[in-house]
Amino acid sequence: MNRARKAGTDAETKVKRYLIARGYRFAKLLRLTGAADEGDVHMGDGIPVCIEVKGGQGAIHALSAHVREMVAEVANAKAETGVTIIKTPRSANVADWYAVMPVSMYVDLIERLYPPPPRTAVRIRPNPRP
Repeated sequence: MNRARKAGTDAETKVKRYLIARGYRFAKLLRLTGAADEGDVHMGDGIPVCIEVKGGQGAIHALSAHVREMVAEVANAKAETGVTIIKTPRSANVADWYAVMPVSMYVDLIERLYPPPPRTAVRIRPNPRP
């Protein structure tokens, strides 16, 4: 196994173990499936979240490419949402790593937790002129 793949597998395993420690006991690593890749880690138990993990030393420098890859994997996995977890330099603690996603996915999640108030028509009255 080459060095980059070893770093990636190590990071994926750490993310899986972190999720299990946080109560997601069915979290699992996925096998590589080529062009139809469905992410690196799934939370299991029917939770429709696709997780792409990047653990190399330079992972932080290619955010847009990693996020694009995750978005494609969400579609491949037919998941509802996804996140790219990126190892921070010199940190083995997954809790300190970064979770990155497009703003549209983030707002979708926030809307589920905190639905916006119903939209009402606003009527603007012109100021009367003296």
